[in-house]
Amino acid sequence: QPVFSQTTEAPRPYTVELSTDHQRLSNNSPDWQETALRLNRALGQRQYVEFSLVQANRFGLRDDQLLASYGHPVTDKFGVTVDASLSPSHNFLAQRSLGLTLNYEFAPAWLAYLGAKNTQYNDVSVGQGLLMVEHYFGAFSAAAGWRPVQAFGTSTSSQELRGSYYYGDKNVVGLILSSGQE
Repeated sequence: QPVFSQTTEAPRPYTVELSTDHQRLSNNSPDWQETALRLNRALGQRQYVEFSLVQANRFGLRDDQLLASYGHPVTDKFGVTVDASLSPSHNFLAQRSLGLTLNYEFAPAWLAYLGAKNTQYNDVSVGQGLLMVEHYFGAFSAAAGWRPVQAFGTSTSSQELRGSYYYGDKNVVGLILSSGQE
């Protein structure tokens, strides 16, 4: 989801990120590992394109995934983000996904998000929605959201609360509390 910056600093043209994650599991299950390489290109104020290559190891299996995201400001208050992913191996990651999120600044420092995403696995198609409100105040933001999900002919949902603290040039620390069924 795009973040509306309250600064007037010009965007940096490129950002490259290399990350790794290792999770140790109990019950003698194999550890989970993930390595990702991300390239983000700022195209203008609130406009970007991002590509990610991910290699994940879970359940003793390996998956590779390509993700792409494009954010575009339609007006000074309204924006759109398109996300897609593809996994040629898709052992446990999604085979493919496509999502669309609309965001609207309905009052100063108040944003509303409305989104839909379809994720295709080997045996099921998962439809997910998003309805979220976010408020920025000083170096902080708070958000509350609802995510309805439908799969296997069953509907469920989750709720989430987010808090973020922005510091330095492009640094953020956040906390997400979520409740629901998966």
